[in-house]
Amino acid sequence: MSYYSFLKNHWRFIILIILSVFFFTFGSFYIFQSTQENKFLKFSSPDETANYFFTKLYAEKNKLQYSEPLNGISKNIVHPRSIGVVNGYLVPMSFLGIILVYGIIAKFTSLIIIPYLTLFFALIGVLFFYGFVKNIFSIKNKSGSGSDIAFVSAMLMFCLTPYWYYSLKPMFHNVLFIVLLIIGLFFLTNLNDSKLNSSKIQNWKANLFLFLSGIFIGLAIITRISELLWLLPVLIIIGSFNIKKLDILKITLFLSGIFLTILLIFYYNQILYNNPFKSGYPEMNKVMCQTANETFEFIFKHNHLPIGSYFTDIKSKIFYFGWHPREAFLAFSHYWLEMFYWLSLPSILGILIFIIKKRYHNKKRIFFLISYVLASIILIIYYGSWVFHDNPDPTRITIGNSYTRYWLPIYVFSLPFASIFILKFLQLLKKRNLRYLSLILILFIFSCLFYPSLMWNSEEGLGILSSLSAKSFIDYKQIINLTKKDGIIITIYGDKLMFPQRRIVYGKFDDKNMIKQYANLAKFNQLYYYGFSFRQKDLDYLNNRKLKQVNLGIRGVKRINKDMSLYKLVKIKNKQE
Repeated sequence: MSYYSFLKNHWRFIILIILSVFFFTFGSFYIFQSTQENKFLKFSSPDETANYFFTKLYAEKNKLQYSEPLNGISKNIVHPRSIGVVNGYLVPMSFLGIILVYGIIAKFTSLIIIPYLTLFFALIGVLFFYGFVKNIFSIKNKSGSGSDIAFVSAMLMFCLTPYWYYSLKPMFHNVLFIVLLIIGLFFLTNLNDSKLNSSKIQNWKANLFLFLSGIFIGLAIITRISELLWLLPVLIIIGSFNIKKLDILKITLFLSGIFLTILLIFYYNQILYNNPFKSGYPEMNKVMCQTANETFEFIFKHNHLPIGSYFTDIKSKIFYFGWHPREAFLAFSHYWLEMFYWLSLPSILGILIFIIKKRYHNKKRIFFLISYVLASIILIIYYGSWVFHDNPDPTRITIGNSYTRYWLPIYVFSLPFASIFILKFLQLLKKRNLRYLSLILILFIFSCLFYPSLMWNSEEGLGILSSLSAKSFIDYKQIINLTKKDGIIITIYGDKLMFPQRRIVYGKFDDKNMIKQYANLAKFNQLYYYGFSFRQKDLDYLNNRKLKQVNLGIRGVKRINKDMSLYKLVKIKNKQE
């Protein structure tokens, strides 16, 4: 094949690779500047802090638990947010997938790369997304149609603000989940009918792809087990649509890939939580156990409740955040239809074109639409029924609120439909060169809308968070210099700043039982409090009422910034002693 022929056949993929290198270069610079400058490796959320801590621990020591002896004398209160305590050990309160995947990679490479792995996987995801969409929308007798839809979809992915927002917040697991799922679906959809119909063991490529599909879908599951709520129905539909084309060997290979990864989680769940079916999320454990128990009772004990009441109760357990469809679709309108209108509107119009135009209709593409609609409805109702307040101002609708990461699958898999609309619109132009120039202009406009919404359009934009990181480094250095190395800091907001360099207790002074445990800890280690600055009357109240009862007092150490101060808790001798 000549050089010209190679470029002619692969120019789309080459452009995507060039853009990926560009994104990785500038994204890596942002991550370094915001999290690692001056060797100040800190993150903007407690979830990220916890995930990084355990990823590093796993890479270095092959462990996912960290001993904290002081929990034995304080009823397990010595831990930051997003980290739990089991038998005195600090353990993850998150899905283990990201910790295991990144930990294994860092184990064989370097700890330095951990903050860059999400960005790297995000770019790999764009390339596999191109292949996945091309597999779905390849249209016979219309040369290039499937490739064009795939190419525009991948280009739009470079403009998908929430995707890159969480790619540049390195230790969230949402982007890793969606990328692993895309890779698994790529291998699954890369099998044409002739390969699926073949029963020959020599058809090693089809068998390998099915096994790899199972592996990557399994990795996606352990990265965010909660996504099984919509992923499991979709996988069941896939299987039912293709049941006549599959034999026992192929089904076994696919399921073996999934089960191998899930067995890994069962193994670590047993070690960490003393039960292979428990996770780090107490709420999920409660939901899963209650639902399983009630299902068992209904099936085997002939529950006397009417079947309608039974399923209503199960629904209330599965939809942990509630069942409020109206509120859910209102939230969705804010966080998709309004916030990213330049992508949501073309996606909706593209779905309408897809339904109307028969040239798009075949089993594979119709199934894709059905799966997308089903998954979207489940995700919208499941997460939209709850009100998340990640922003201190509950009235603000910003990209940092959790909806944007929970609904990432909806955003990503809407892109092929947006591409259909854009390409249909460009067909109005008669000249081919004019269509290409117009496509470049459309993508340029989208990128102009993308960058401000990513960096500056709210107080949670990445540009603003980066500037806050520089200020946090100043606060961090002050606190480190003013506290003892083995000291314990009681805090509500400072855990992500001070852990693991200092032991953390997540707490305040409004709980008598917690205050009693503070007194226990004060016998062994110096205690500090870091939080919003107290007024003098508040300090007097704590010293004369709350802390006096356990022979403690609180003294100011230093005002760290305009809002926050560091305090020291001191032991006070009882006059009767």
